[in-house]
Amino acid sequence: MKHNKAKTRGVFALKLDMEKAYDRVEWCFLESMLSHLGFHASFVALIMRCVSTVSFCVLLNGFPGSSFDPSRGLHQGDPLSPFLFLVCAEALSGLLRRAETGNLLHGASLCRNSPRVSHLLFADDCIIFGRSNCEEVKVVGEILKDYESVSGQKVNLTKFMISFSGGVPTLKQQELAQLLMGVKLNGARTTYLGIPSTVGRSKSEVFQMLVDRTRKKLKDWKRRYLSGAGFGSYHAFWHRLERFRRQGSRPPRPHGAGRALLGEDQRKAPTAGAASHLPAQLKRQLRHRRDLLVEGIAWKVGNGTRIRIGMDAWIPDGKGGFHAAAVEERFRATRVADLVQEGSSRWDSARLEEMFESKDRWTINSQLRANLNVPDTPFWPHGKFNSYSVKSGYWLAVNLLRRNEPSSSESHSSLWKRIWNLNVIPKVKIFMWKCVVEALPTNMALKSIGVDVNSKCRKCGLKDEYMEHSLRDCGWVKAL
Repeated sequence: MKHNKAKTRGVFALKLDMEKAYDRVEWCFLESMLSHLGFHASFVALIMRCVSTVSFCVLLNGFPGSSFDPSRGLHQGDPLSPFLFLVCAEALSGLLRRAETGNLLHGASLCRNSPRVSHLLFADDCIIFGRSNCEEVKVVGEILKDYESVSGQKVNLTKFMISFSGGVPTLKQQELAQLLMGVKLNGARTTYLGIPSTVGRSKSEVFQMLVDRTRKKLKDWKRRYLSGAGFGSYHAFWHRLERFRRQGSRPPRPHGAGRALLGEDQRKAPTAGAASHLPAQLKRQLRHRRDLLVEGIAWKVGNGTRIRIGMDAWIPDGKGGFHAAAVEERFRATRVADLVQEGSSRWDSARLEEMFESKDRWTINSQLRANLNVPDTPFWPHGKFNSYSVKSGYWLAVNLLRRNEPSSSESHSSLWKRIWNLNVIPKVKIFMWKCVVEALPTNMALKSIGVDVNSKCRKCGLKDEYMEHSLRDCGWVKAL
């Protein structure tokens, strides 16, 4: 709409909201709609008994007064009420569709030859589209009046706003707005389902409310330590590190994004002379993250003096990557230059036959040529133009992490599938997952991450509250 500059065929968007939508539903209208939509008479009677056999009373100074029976309305909070309200709202949708079928309402289209949209409806929130002329505005006004008269609904005039496409003159906008009960113009700051209806040049200003809302949730999240999912992930991470410490093995390297970003830093790292003035901690980090670059670098064969045949990636794998040769341990540090016949650029067939498998031997003979006058050149085969980028470093780090993960994660894969495929409610699956990764918020688990709590069991108060004690060993649990 914002980019539609047509003056003769502009479009409008009418945002309306029903006032006390649930409380104003007429029971007779609801019954008629259920019957009209083809529901069985016994089902309709059952629904109407659920809706109509209610009573209310008012608490006065803490004591209930005399009860009274309502004559209309749906109870908010009841799980059935939203579906019944949608049945009533189907009447408004049907009236708009009938007007569109009779060419009384033409809606709006996103682009040329695309389907037209006459209305968007979500519960009691609705946006109606049409051409910006008196005829279609009057049709919409009549539809709303008919819907109000039969359903008991009433348009909330405080949230009743209309917007027009960019080419509609201001005077015409005001004229059309007066035809719809004096609806407010320019709903630029209005929202639909919590999202701004229109977005101008300053997108950061329009969506600032979403940022503020997210920050508020994060503050509440931090204030309550962590939610169930957050605590589970956090504690599972520390449990994994502790497991590697007990086994005396080294934990996996950092995940893809961190290693990729640090790989970018390493690529731009200072020279050896400048690096001598860096703090010791930073130099250790740079040396550690250098592994990503070393593992990803490939070599273009020149004179072969720098390439180790079993330790450097120099043989094409046919899929865009490179790998080191699979040779015996005593040949791993042998230089590629030792494979070339002395005084020429031809490969030594006898040495290739002695060291390499048939597949690598065929690749070397058919695709690689030594050049005694050109030095060996390292390059980055994982990115465009053979240059490093954070994106290419990320995907390499992810693939390396998957390849180097401990076998215990593979042995757990069938267990994860069995847990998530169980025919139980989701919170039971989550609880089982927390038990497997030892992520239950027991007192000892909270204490291990720095929360100031008493480590004793909250039920028996005799022993420290570990997961095994809470679920199995506690006397209070055994008595159940």
